[in-house]
Amino acid sequence: MKKTQKKILGISGLCLVAAMTVFAATLPVPGASATSSVTDTISVRVVGSVPDVNILGIDNGEVITVPNQFFKVEYENVDTISVILEHVDLDGNVTTYTLDEFVPDYEPGTEEYNLHFIK
Repeated sequence: MKKTQKKILGISGLCLVAAMTVFAATLPVPGASATSSVTDTISVRVVGSVPDVNILGIDNGEVITVPNQFFKVEYENVDTISVILEHVDLDGNVTTYTLDEFVPDYEPGTEEYNLHFIK
């Protein structure tokens, strides 16, 4: 290779390096675009492996003499809920009433009921 060709290749290489340096210097700094005032909030809910249903306000087998009754149903990890009242009169006759049916789709929640037994 001739001396002139080597000089031309060397100078063009230096010009290419200078052009790339100028181009890189004009690029935005990566840290400037990463800062933000937005805050992400992540909520984690742990669901048990078995359904959990609690009835508060009425005990099982309790004899009720007051016509107004209030109770609450707390539930978690269930697909379908049926609230059924079973009434046994003094003669032993059993009557079943469906108070409510709904699909919570495994979400936790609370439902409140207020019953008035005298119509």
